[in-house]
Parts: sequence; structure tokens; C-alpha cells
Amino acid sequence: MARVVFFLIGLLLSVTAILKLWMLITDPFADLHAGFPISVLWLGVLIEGILIFVILRDNSFSLKWIATFQFFVAMFFLSTTRLLMGYSSCGCTGAIVVPSWISIMGNLGVLVALVYIARKQGRGVFNILSTGANELRAIPSGARGAMTGVLVVGLIFSISQEPILAHMADNYASTKIAIDSVDFGEITAGETANSAVHIRNLSNDNFQVIGGARSCQCVALQTKNLRIPPGENVKVAVNVTPFSHSIGVFRHRITFFLDKNPRRVSVDLVGFVKESIDDEKKHE
Repeated sequence: MARVVFFLIGLLLSVTAILKLWMLITDPFADLHAGFPISVLWLGVLIEGILIFVILRDNSFSLKWIATFQFFVAMFFLSTTRLLMGYSSCGCTGAIVVPSWISIMGNLGVLVALVYIARKQGRGVFNILSTGANELRAIPSGARGAMTGVLVVGLIFSISQEPILAHMADNYASTKIAIDSVDFGEITAGETANSAVHIRNLSNDNFQVIGGARSCQCVALQTKNLRIPPGENVKVAVNVTPFSHSIGVFRHRITFFLDKNPRRVSVDLVGFVKESIDDEKKHE
């Protein structure tokens, strides 16, 4: 029974880790879509990878049980917190949107299954914790040092890579292209707000915008045949039509793809969405 439960947990962790990794590799708006910074998403993939390794390779029931139990307790509180904060998704399955309440029930189900298999083996939670601590101390110091080193290096990579890469990319792009964020101010849900993105070419190169990407379907822009001569300032019209369910502060992103380095530049669109008069009357 325990093997089946750990196999299913390992399978679940593998799926969520692959989904997050795929989103990190392919989605330039991964942080906006998941609701977490890029570094946190990488950290999640790292932790899930370590837990999968422990489940598959460690023969100690206590160590596997403790590591898995702690992880899903943390995930349970994370999902609950995101639900209370108003997030529609747990952000733990990459681009696939899983409602926070489903994530809460799933994490709770795993915890119940872990307690069940512990009882089936005639062992209480405190007994498992005590046994696991003794088995952890019995691991050779060299092996513990190696595992700690891998974890520390992984943590440093996950936490630091986003600021480092973003800083390097921004510094390089800002020497050739200048682009400022756009504040739409207060927008009424369902109505279209118009603004513009100003792109300034600070270099001696001719740039052409060969495409664009947006983090939300509510954003519309036109980049066809857009050229940015040296020293020129080009204005790109941008429209935002907020959905009725997106009341409150919003943050979207547009990425412009260029024909030469820097290959892309991004700009954030911010504002506040208020209810329409009709929606306000419905709530009265």
C-alpha cells in the first residue's frame, strides 16, 4: 500500500514539476500567469525534483514520509493563503489553471493518505518523526554534506538568477532601446481604454518590430510594419478592455520582438479596474 501511495505522489510531483519547467522555458510571462516571481517558480521545480529523488531512491519509509508530509503541509497552507488573497489558481501547475480550492483538497487528500499508510504500518506520526531523525543522523557526514551542498547551490541559483538575468538584459537593452511602463489609471470593466507605448531608439541601428506578445487577451496592439529609425521615438497604440471579473489592480505585459539585438523588449501596463455602473446596480 505504501509503495502505491508513494508512486502516485511521485507521479503527481513529476507532472507539476514538468508543467512549471515547460512554462518557464516557453512562456515569457510565466511570472504573471503563475502569480509567482520567476525565481520562486525555479525554486519550486528544484524542491519537487529533490523530493522525487528521495521518494524513488531512499529505502527509508520514515525519511520519505517526513519529507513528503512536510512538503504537502506547506503546499496546503500556500494554496489556502492564495485562496484567501483572492487568487483564482494555486499557481503550482504551470500554464494549466487549477482552482485554489481543488489544490487545497488535493493536498489535504495526500496528507490523509500519508497518515493512513502510517497507521497501516502500526506507526504513529511521532514515532515516524523520531525514527526519521535517527536515520538522518546515521547518514555518513560526507553524504549529508554533498546533499546540503546541492541544495544550497540550487537555492542560490533559483533565488538569484532572476535578478541577475533581468539586470543584465535590461542594462543591455537600455543602451539601445528605451521604453517606459504605461499607467492606464482607473478603467471601467468592459470598456476600452486607449493609451500608447513610446519606444525610443538610442542607437545608430535601424530596428524593425517583427512581432509582439501580450500576457492577456484583453490587450490589443498593432505592430505590423513598425520601424524605429536611429534616434527616433515611435508611438504604438495600445488598447485595454478589462474583463468584468478582473476588478482591482491589474498588471499586464507586452513584449516586442525585434529584428536584431536586443531581440526583445518588454513593457508593463498597470492600472485599476472598477466595476461598471450596471454591475454596481446588480450588487445593490
